[in-house]
Amino acid sequence: MRFMAKSFEIPSLLVLGLGLGAGTGFGVHEMLKPTLEVIDGDASAYMIDAEAAFGKYEAAKKKGAPLESALDPSEMISVAYTLFSRQEYSCSEGVGVSRAMGLVDQGIQSMTVRDKDRYFEESNSFSNFVSLYNRMYQEGDTTTKYWGKTPNYGGNAPEEVSNEQYASEMGRQVSESIVYLVSPKTDSPVDRSGKGLSSIKKHDGGYTVEFEADPASSTLRYVHQMKTISNLKEFPRFDYVHLTYELDEDLNLLYFRNYESYRATLASGIGSTCEGSMTTVYKVLGPGEASIPLPSDPSIAYPKDEASLLEKYGY
Repeated sequence: MRFMAKSFEIPSLLVLGLGLGAGTGFGVHEMLKPTLEVIDGDASAYMIDAEAAFGKYEAAKKKGAPLESALDPSEMISVAYTLFSRQEYSCSEGVGVSRAMGLVDQGIQSMTVRDKDRYFEESNSFSNFVSLYNRMYQEGDTTTKYWGKTPNYGGNAPEEVSNEQYASEMGRQVSESIVYLVSPKTDSPVDRSGKGLSSIKKHDGGYTVEFEADPASSTLRYVHQMKTISNLKEFPRFDYVHLTYELDEDLNLLYFRNYESYRATLASGIGSTCEGSMTTVYKVLGPGEASIPLPSDPSIAYPKDEASLLEKYGY
């Protein structure tokens, strides 16, 4: 029995990318650069002033000024999430893959639904070695969790916690759309991902916004989620985080891809490098279109990969 338990320690690291994704294929680039330490500090010190960013956006729109000149990349992303948060009916769908030590691919799926003041999230992570199937419901001051290892969500005993307690465990509330800290203070001056520094590119129909995040400060909230999901000895340490956003001409969210690499150590002392990517599509719905699944309802049929997800939504 002791041998069997240890045989699952390495695969268990694969579930670390459950919340916003993790993936594959970027392990070689610049791995000789030193890994930044996780900053032990207040995450709020690295948050953007969303109200100020939106004020700059409104002023630019009123003057007819180019948005790419009025806003920096982090401000554009902030405005996009502010606009999305103002929609009473919305959903998102994400698909990705994570790889630990280059050995096993772990599929990752996510879905969120907002129906006015009711919020829902489903997060699935699975391979031949380890699987997690979680549903979370936020309403009022309470979040109810249905966490288990099979897609029989309703068969899991519900656990009810305050929204604040859930956020302390997972880095964000279910009603929040992003766990990364994106701000001028987390904009990296170094290209660690190999995907380039932060930039804004205007094109017909909208903008592509690249954000090369500081891997330590941008993940201050995210690492709490990762430690909660897996039996970690300490917070994981990131090598890189890169976010790519597609926005329309008014900065409404269309979809984004996140790329990340991190190193994690289990309580047993066994460690691994995990790499990943995930694509998430956002959609604004109309009244009556936001359907929150019951705990007993089966999972939706997710696309098989990130390309298929974009094709499903016409991108």
